[in-house]
Amino acid sequence: MNNQRFWRRVAVALLGVTASFSMITEPRIATGINARKFHTAAGSYQADAPMSGTRWRLTHVGTAEISTAKPYILLAAQTRRFSGDGGCNRMSGAVEVGGRTVKFSQIISTKRACADRQLQLVETQFVENLARANSYYIRGDVMRLYTAGVAILTFTNKPGGLPAKPARRIMQANSLCEQGEQIVFSCPLKRPAKIVSLCASPDLERNRGYLQYRFGVPRRIELEFPETRQSTQERFDYQHYFRYQVDLTEINFSIEGNRYQIFDAYNGEEKPRVIQYGVTITPPTRESVSYHCRTKPKADYSKLADVLREPK
Repeated sequence: MNNQRFWRRVAVALLGVTASFSMITEPRIATGINARKFHTAAGSYQADAPMSGTRWRLTHVGTAEISTAKPYILLAAQTRRFSGDGGCNRMSGAVEVGGRTVKFSQIISTKRACADRQLQLVETQFVENLARANSYYIRGDVMRLYTAGVAILTFTNKPGGLPAKPARRIMQANSLCEQGEQIVFSCPLKRPAKIVSLCASPDLERNRGYLQYRFGVPRRIELEFPETRQSTQERFDYQHYFRYQVDLTEINFSIEGNRYQIFDAYNGEEKPRVIQYGVTITPPTRESVSYHCRTKPKADYSKLADVLREPK
């Protein structure tokens, strides 16, 4: 939340006006870095597959698993072209990759009819979703394409079968923070049935340790920001206002132009008192939307004033 909105909330508390928030499903914004590596549970490193030059085989359309290994795409960054197979027909087109964004265009395909009706549906959705994709995320041997922050296509670079399940991370109860990490903020949502967590290394300081926002469930973290654990403190800011019967805390960060705000608000002057916890998302060209915690969050903000900057 920008500084103006924060002080508007303070004014709301001081004036005794109850704020209201709408309930939505969180946009899952994707970010990706081709050369990134990550720890497995065994302590070894697994490199992310490069986007260009890799044969990416389609495994899921949206959340639906497909039953064929035929559909794939192959990107050539130097020529800004891609080729592939929809399952029944060959296809090709133009592709532009810019950091964390991707755009497929000028998609053409052969006109062979599909004998398998289900395969025809997969191909149609595959081509339509390629044209809609605007960002991507690669982790190990899995690539996901997104539109408006929602995963619409999932691929693997494995020649057959579904992607190998990532090594299991051992999480603290009702949280996406790993064993040994500090829970700065964590709660299950009313809807969707997901968890939001802000996790920190035990040695968190202004120039040491890391801070990460996570969204998903313990066996499938859908969003982790920042992706790497270097200089994470620079990506967040923190505000706190307190007086008798009023306590407002906000932690802010941005992903691909979408502004995220974790909020923890208490107003004991209202009758009945107002207690709200959750996350607000402000897209670049749309109104802010919010969703709320199902239960009181686990929270510890004691280090943040010394670690994070205040918003400008």
